[in-house]
Amino acid sequence: MSQLKKRMVELGVRVLNRWKRRTNIERRLRLVERISLAPKQSLALIEAEGQKLLVAFASDGAPAFFALQEQVPAVRNPKPADASFSIPLLGGVD
Repeated sequence: MSQLKKRMVELGVRVLNRWKRRTNIERRLRLVERISLAPKQSLALIEAEGQKLLVAFASDGAPAFFALQEQVPAVRNPKPADASFSIPLLGGVD
């Protein structure tokens, strides 16, 4: 085998080993899902050390954080929401 091929194999092994180490790290923060509500408004569901947080983003201010206490069952095939309807977010985290 030529020197170039040996070097390429060694490099490939190093890259794979480094990738394996990164995938074994337990993450403490995870983005579960993010949805866009309007051009400059979105919601993100984040899990941080086992606790789920809902984060509301808007262009007119700082993000708002809300702790979720209980799990809500997933809705399959939800009906499309009316664009003029909005739900106020209550119960922010201090």
